[in-house]
Amino acid sequence: MEFDIFLGVAALVIAAVLTWCILRFFFAPRRGGARATLHDGVQQATITVRGGYSPDIVTMQAGIPITLRFDRKETGECTSHVVFPDLGTDTMLPGNETTEMSLPPLPAGDYPFACGMNMVHGLLRVEGETDSATKPDDGTASTGTAIPAGTPRMSAADALLAERQEVEERRQEIRHTGMLVAIGTVLTLPVFVPMMLMLVSHSLVPSWLMNPWLQAILITPVMFYCGAPIHRVGWPALWHRSPDMNSLVALGTTAAYLYSIALCFVSELMPEGSREPYFESVGVVITLVLVGRLLEAKAREGTGKAVQSLIKLRPHVAHILDVGTPLAKDLAAGKASGDGWLDPAQSQDIDIDRVKTGDLLVIRAGERIPLDGVVLAGEASVDESMITGESVLARRGVGEPLTGATIMQQGNVVMKVTRTGEDTVLSQIIALVARAQATKAPVQRLADRIARVFVPAVIIAALWTGAIWITFGPQPKLAHALVTAVSVLIIACPCALGLATPLSVTAATGLGATNGVLVTSARALEQARDIRTVVFDKTGTITVGAIDDDADYA
Repeated sequence: MEFDIFLGVAALVIAAVLTWCILRFFFAPRRGGARATLHDGVQQATITVRGGYSPDIVTMQAGIPITLRFDRKETGECTSHVVFPDLGTDTMLPGNETTEMSLPPLPAGDYPFACGMNMVHGLLRVEGETDSATKPDDGTASTGTAIPAGTPRMSAADALLAERQEVEERRQEIRHTGMLVAIGTVLTLPVFVPMMLMLVSHSLVPSWLMNPWLQAILITPVMFYCGAPIHRVGWPALWHRSPDMNSLVALGTTAAYLYSIALCFVSELMPEGSREPYFESVGVVITLVLVGRLLEAKAREGTGKAVQSLIKLRPHVAHILDVGTPLAKDLAAGKASGDGWLDPAQSQDIDIDRVKTGDLLVIRAGERIPLDGVVLAGEASVDESMITGESVLARRGVGEPLTGATIMQQGNVVMKVTRTGEDTVLSQIIALVARAQATKAPVQRLADRIARVFVPAVIIAALWTGAIWITFGPQPKLAHALVTAVSVLIIACPCALGLATPLSVTAATGLGATNGVLVTSARALEQARDIRTVVFDKTGTITVGAIDDDADYA
């Protein structure tokens, strides 16, 4: 092995200088940011979302309401949500649209926010003195601090709309990514397969298949068309000092592609043995990363179904009595006798969103109770297992409460609506699940800190890998250095680190909700591992939801 001391020292010195530049770029204190503008008593700021948040630091004043406009100029899973874990909010950002987010006056402090995959980060900094108007309510954030009063709660309607938008965007992304994977596969295989066969025998591969210009023609569309979603996110994320897996792939494939293109034009200037292009590496890496994104999108497709399944419990239609009729007046006064209200002619069907507090509704056997209320006439047996966990039917008569979305198994009643919209028990459950999925577990904060130094560490490792191979590696030094450095960039993938905890929290809280277990926050979910004893107040909580009269309890 030939050792060139001058080349080795030069490579190590350059690596040391570049390491200092990288550390300064990523970890130097961030200055500037943007200050909000005040319009009609509301602080306003616009944040552009494209591979990162620009500006990524927004400064506000305490005690004044806030409106944030997120102008998202891209599509894809990564930045489709913005999560404020300390406020317990998770807002969907539709692709290529501007979304407004209103916040109440906040106490002074730092409020970090991040994308749904926890890879892109920003900071809302609130300065000044906190007054009584910004005192917290009874909720708690993921950090254990109280959530400021007035923080918007997601209603059932808002949750359903966000879920539908997210499902549609994810379907479009899956279709588009699947098409890119197909194109990448078709164009990469004619380059990759001959390279693999060359390792077995040169005679197995026609010489024209190894033509670098043919390989360049096949791989260039893979680089710039199939790889466009990666480059559109990776390079801006690098510029915003929030690099992720896409940044590593963009760096690695760009280095390999430019080196291979240079070989096509000036291969005679390259040292002997360093004249092999790496087009197959570009195609394979981009195609495999797209396959990973496709599988990731499909994996996340099921995590949001918990909220959707809860919303589906809500009936769409209610049978309302006209409050102006003598029958309705007698029912409201408690003077009605008989069951004349069962006559279909006495009621009409209306959309449940039009029902108001105080309206009289008729519920017949087998129907779901539309909203929360109290019985005015009739008796019924109600399946309240979705609320109480008890499979035994509950008898409900005049003056007793009814809970929306529970099922009336037997009997018919007239009920007076006492709570609608966000005040119903079902809406509060939906909001609880949505807020829980937006919070961060303590272990996730540890993952955040690791992820922020992981990508710069990988870039530095790749840099020093190349420098060491140039210094001590065999000939051709440049080829070996490039291949090993690019390999480090590509193989090291922080996506799992950033995605694992938020995906597990979302999946766990969603699965729990569909099985009747409501988790109030990611912190509570993490602390559940310390539970050693569980006390149940009734057997219905842990049974299968069906009564077996023949069971032997002896």
